[in-house]
Amino acid sequence: MCYAKFASIIPISGSAYTYAYVAFGEFLAWIIGWDLIMEYAIGNIAVAISWSDYFSGFMNGIGIHIPEYCRVDYLSASRGYHTALERMAEGVSLSQLTYPVQEAYHAWMNAPRAGNIRLIADIPAFSIVVFICTLVYIGIYETKVAANTMVFIKISILLIIITVGSFYIDPANWSPFAPNGISGVLKGVSGVFFAYIGFDAISTTAEECRNREGICQEP
Repeated sequence: MCYAKFASIIPISGSAYTYAYVAFGEFLAWIIGWDLIMEYAIGNIAVAISWSDYFSGFMNGIGIHIPEYCRVDYLSASRGYHTALERMAEGVSLSQLTYPVQEAYHAWMNAPRAGNIRLIADIPAFSIVVFICTLVYIGIYETKVAANTMVFIKISILLIIITVGSFYIDPANWSPFAPNGISGVLKGVSGVFFAYIGFDAISTTAEECRNREGICQEP
């Protein structure tokens, strides 16, 4: 509600930076501006990689295998490969390592080469970023339609999970209530952070929005 009010009162681009500039002045707005740059850079990467994992899992589920070197980034593959070598030197088998380390190891080992350079890239993550950027470039209305469609699908899936899952509730699983302690709770909370990037990102396009008749309206 706060963001909706801000966007209608100050219908220019900038989101929280602009609102802080109007409310508190240039210095605090400067700090928030850099916060937003970090938020969008890191958040965009994390969400794209997460989407890539889900997409790859879905494709595997329907029998289409995406090679590991096409769904892992170069740095992660390199680090995972060396981690796997260190653990295997200690006597740990590859199958006993975590799935991300195994995936990185296979990506590094099986990747095609151009000279001494291994060709490794997270293609699904890159593709979804390009697709979203293209969609936003085409127009705000098209972006709104796509966003509404995705939100409808997500809410429908959540309702199905809640409805079906309600028949499998076992109160015995609630004890201990937080088996991983406060660190586990905070890790879960950190994931919720990404749910709040959306409306902040939408408000950055306030200056580009207009009503369906094309008449810009003053607040």
